[in-house]
Amino acid sequence: KAAYKINDDFDIKSSFTATFQDLLRTEYRGTESTDDPGDALAREFNQSRLRFVENLFLNYSKGFLDHEIDAVLGIAAEQEIDRITEFEGNGFTNDNIPRVEGATNFFLRNGYTRERRLISFIGRVNYAFKDRYLASVSVRRDGSSVFGDNNKFGTFPAFSVGWRVSEEDFLAGSTILSNLKLRASYGVTGNDNVNLPNNAVEFYPYLPILESTPMALEGGTAQTFNPANIANDNLKWERSIEVNPGIDFGFLDNRINGSVEYYRRTSDDLLLNIPVTSTTGFTNALLNIGEVRNEGIEFNVKTYNIIKGKFKWSTNFIASTNENTLTDFGNANGSIITPSDGNDRNTEWIISVGDPISNYYGFVYDSEVPLEYIERPFEVINSKSEEVYVKDLNGDGLINDDDRTILGNPYPEFIWSVTNEFVIGRFDISIMMQGSHGAETRNIADLEGYSLSLGANSTTSDAPRSEFLQRRVLTSDIIQDASFVALRNLNIGYKLPNSILERFKLQSARVYVSGSNLLFFDADDFTGWNPESVRQDTNFTAISYGYNRGGAPIVRKVVLGVNVNF
Repeated sequence: KAAYKINDDFDIKSSFTATFQDLLRTEYRGTESTDDPGDALAREFNQSRLRFVENLFLNYSKGFLDHEIDAVLGIAAEQEIDRITEFEGNGFTNDNIPRVEGATNFFLRNGYTRERRLISFIGRVNYAFKDRYLASVSVRRDGSSVFGDNNKFGTFPAFSVGWRVSEEDFLAGSTILSNLKLRASYGVTGNDNVNLPNNAVEFYPYLPILESTPMALEGGTAQTFNPANIANDNLKWERSIEVNPGIDFGFLDNRINGSVEYYRRTSDDLLLNIPVTSTTGFTNALLNIGEVRNEGIEFNVKTYNIIKGKFKWSTNFIASTNENTLTDFGNANGSIITPSDGNDRNTEWIISVGDPISNYYGFVYDSEVPLEYIERPFEVINSKSEEVYVKDLNGDGLINDDDRTILGNPYPEFIWSVTNEFVIGRFDISIMMQGSHGAETRNIADLEGYSLSLGANSTTSDAPRSEFLQRRVLTSDIIQDASFVALRNLNIGYKLPNSILERFKLQSARVYVSGSNLLFFDADDFTGWNPESVRQDTNFTAISYGYNRGGAPIVRKVVLGVNVNF
């Protein structure tokens, strides 16, 4: 970092950061991992990442009479270089060398270098009159190497206004209202993040990328090249426009203070990898498509309940609501999305304008198959049948695609947290409770219990009403309530007295014990390990969100520590 003061009004600040990250991940499946020793394999994945960030800003600050002006003019640049190699080896006869080097045959599964650059030109002006009337205007011009020459740059303005009503003469001396501020803002932001199955394409989606593929030729093999993507030089920045009016308040010398605000965020030109006709030679293509709106209310209030001698107690409550609505998706409205996760796990989502951007889709569960019509129903403990009876929604006496419907969505309607902090002499205690309500999850975690791969739990051929049977994974039976309430954090500390600090020549010292997720209550009908777990990868994106394939259980952690300042 560097800074230079030109005069009383102007100064220049610059910074430069370089980070290097090296990741090595190895995998070995030994000769006894399966019934066939020939299945043994080793993999080695290596990724090195070099990242540079540079900033240069000219700052201006001036006050005269009742006016205050602050301005910033600057440039920021980022560069990221990734190098990836992945090797695989097989043909192990023993487990003596459990690495790629011990394989009889090994080959390069993947290898590439990719580079990404971002440059931004930034300007901002803040103005205040009598520290009572406030205004801010900013604009940034961002350029990304992810896009082609036609749409490489995007312009993103923002402005805000504020009025500190509590500073007006008509509220001077108020013993009740200590702070009142009205504010509103409007801003546009851009997104150039792309998530694709082929990582080598992610940084160059506007270019036609070729990837090497070996093929048999005249008794041997030859290296050939195939298209890896559908190039799209019309790709551009995804854009989010947000309107955000709000009120900040404080009562009784700010012993009660907080804010209430409304937000409405509309995102358009979404960067989504959506299904395309197989005649293109591909299953998906990256497009700017669709518009989604998120709106709701955020509320925050903090109260100083008791301040008396060596005892203090304060409470902070935060809550928000959100409604997610897909407002446009072009010609793809009504499309059925089936992300790939193995043949037994293919489930469906639907794109439906007027509903959330991600909607679970399928059949409505009706009832279970009687045990006498299930093959070996007790072979797997606590298992369920692979098939269930579903409802005939249109009443035509048949079960077909017309009986599918929206089964739910993964978005919570209400989230909250409450933090109580206590100071009792040298002791301090902090307790944070958190909750989420209204979200649903597609819990696929129990699938193996009723998978056909086990040869059990399938329905016998003489089952009644067989025309009303569908696979359980395609029904509402695995759509479960993802609501929860958790004791998210508990922290108890003790500050050592001055007599001990002086003895060991310390400025301060605090002994503490903290715990996270000590209590966790999920919904009665949730049968998984973690209702917050959501699979997000190149197959499960914004339009197929909410897939829960087990995930890691909620981690309960207890930490004992000491903070010391010398």
